[in-house]
Amino acid sequence: MIATFTIPGRVVPKIRWGRERWTTRTTRYKASCDRIRDFAADAIPSPWPIRQPVRIGVAVFLSPVKSGANKGGLPGNAGDWEGSFGAVADALQKPAAKGLRPFLAGDDPRYLRGPCDVAIPPEHDGATGYMLPSGVYLDDGRGERVVVTIRGAA
Repeated sequence: MIATFTIPGRVVPKIRWGRERWTTRTTRYKASCDRIRDFAADAIPSPWPIRQPVRIGVAVFLSPVKSGANKGGLPGNAGDWEGSFGAVADALQKPAAKGLRPFLAGDDPRYLRGPCDVAIPPEHDGATGYMLPSGVYLDDGRGERVVVTIRGAA
């Protein structure tokens, strides 16, 4: 495994670049990608970019809906897993700051091989972590977050 890191809160799902280039949603998406890069910079060992095929695992934990027809279920306004995966993959293919290199070596299909299982870190010292398939899950009591695992693809 190359790295595992947790991003507190939600990630703005990937948007389609068209007329939305200068909207509020685009601004929020770019800020969310910057936030992802900040957490990745602390977790991914240098040198960057990673020049080997990798798989990225993304587990999104959301709080259940408190009222309405979907009470206790996943919120409908949070986007889907593919949007979150796309946002994380986009963020990792750009540099964390000016003058730095990107984390991954571009969006070349030779380097990005798709999703993998996610390593969920332990809640506290002494506990053991566990593995989950990439996907969207209800919050397990630790708050809304996105857990990202990057591992080499064999």
